Parts: sequence; C-alpha cells; structure tokens
Amino acid sequence: IFIYTIGLSSGAAFFSSLRHKGWRNNLFVLGILSVDALLVATAQKLFALKPAIVAGLFAGSVTNTSALAGVLE
Repeated sequence: IFIYTIGLSSGAAFFSSLRHKGWRNNLFVLGILSVDALLVATAQKLFALKPAIVAGLFAGSVTNTSALAGVLE
C-alpha cells in the first residue's frame, strides 16, 4: 500500500518532468549504464572473472554507497 500511495502522490510530477528535461536525463542515465556494462564486460574478458563477480561489479559500480561512506567519514 505504501508503494501505491507513493506512486499516486509523485506520479503526476514524474510524468510532467519528462516533458521538460526528463528525456535528456533518462538518455544520460541509459548512456552511463551502457558504458558501465561495456567496462564490466571488458573486465570479465581481460581478467576471466566469474559471472557472479561481474554481476556484483555492475550492480555495485552504479550505486552511491561508497560516495555516501566517503562523505560520512
């Protein structure tokens, strides 16, 4: 129910933001994810990494947890 009410309260603002700069921002994120996937695939080929390691690299490389830890430190 919580997720549903969040969607109801922010859904209109989300779709209105797409009209302004949303498409540009979404394409930017798609580009970042594509570059990240290419880098991780290259690392897998170069270092013969296991698929589980590669999945962890991909997921962890686009999070802000490390940045948050640096700020808190």
